[in-house]
Amino acid sequence: LGWPTPLRRSRRPGPSSLARAVLPLAADLTQMMRTFCAGVVAGVSLSWLYPRLLRQLSFVTRLVRVRVSSRAAPSFSIERCLSRVARAKRPALLRELLPLLKLDGMVPMAGGTPHPTTFPVRAYQLELADGGVVRIDEPQLVAKAQQYMHDVTPGVGTVGYLPLLEWVRGHIAEQHAPPYQGWECCVCTGNADGFQRAWEALLDPGDTLLVCELDFSFSTSQLAAWA
Repeated sequence: LGWPTPLRRSRRPGPSSLARAVLPLAADLTQMMRTFCAGVVAGVSLSWLYPRLLRQLSFVTRLVRVRVSSRAAPSFSIERCLSRVARAKRPALLRELLPLLKLDGMVPMAGGTPHPTTFPVRAYQLELADGGVVRIDEPQLVAKAQQYMHDVTPGVGTVGYLPLLEWVRGHIAEQHAPPYQGWECCVCTGNADGFQRAWEALLDPGDTLLVCELDFSFSTSQLAAWA
């Protein structure tokens, strides 16, 4: 039968084999601890720097806002947008004489501007829906309401009733704030009249005009003359 074969015992891993198995795990743990510590340091640093950065950014924002607001609005020239008809227009020479109407003793014989003492109305009184009453009886205002608006603006000419135009300019500046200098306003008798003035000033025959799908067709129908 022979001698039985002795059982071989399995060899336990020596220190070198155990070290080789543990070292990668230790390296991973070390990297994790470094990442964790770096995150903690970054969090503490941000919690200390965040309010200070906000204060600095708010200061820079205010500084930039002040610098931007202090810049003059870019000027806008309407000359390049005018139609050929508008560019060919010239002011009436007789309007150059209008400043002379303010001279004492001057009696104008042109323009249909009668003397204020010849007007028939002496006062205006309006009754409001809430029961209030508005009465205008100042002679200068009453006469102005019955006279042609020959208020003269230096460098512009006669543009209408200056107190009304000043109120309209203030309203537009407050509500719309045009982003350029040199803008003006025009008081017209209605939508059709205003659009007609715009067409004549800006469009030449054959020009293309983009409008919304829904528009004021009563005014856009006037564009047939520029087709």
